[in-house]
Amino acid sequence: MGQHGRLFATVARDNLQQTGRWLDNVFVERLRRRVKFAEVYLRAHDSIAVASASLDRHFALYNSERRHQPLARRTPESEYYESAVRLAG
Repeated sequence: MGQHGRLFATVARDNLQQTGRWLDNVFVERLRRRVKFAEVYLRAHDSIAVASASLDRHFALYNSERRHQPLARRTPESEYYESAVRLAG
């Protein structure tokens, strides 16, 4: 499992262990539904390794190449690093 899959698993696990974090639940459920429809239902993976590689590619595309309207047409990766630089400097 690549770094994106591990991150998703960590967020999902942490989210299930905490109560009262409804906004996180919304985020995780939307992400889960998107991944399920885009990767699981549309592709017939031959093995877990192939499915894992496909999910890694999906998360890489989603985070670093796909532009998001709520982020003013920026990628999540660029938004994250720009905000980290602002906070550090």
